[in-house]
Amino acid sequence: MCKACSLRNVEYKCRVNLQNKIKITENDRIVICLSGGMSSICLTNVLAELRKKFQKHLLFKSIEVVHVDLSVLSENQ
Repeated sequence: MCKACSLRNVEYKCRVNLQNKIKITENDRIVICLSGGMSSICLTNVLAELRKKFQKHLLFKSIEVVHVDLSVLSENQ
């Protein structure tokens, strides 16, 4: 699968899960806990792209990003 097809597939799965499993609506705000790792940055990018692509059919109201320093969590354990 090419890079563009792979990205479209991830965006599609994310949108379907947001709408059908999580039941998100256009008035909801999404809060993302971002550690700075590849997976959290990827999630943030996918949600931002979905919001841009579906501006006319608002998928959700906004995205809020909160940074979580995982080194602080591991020090306390």
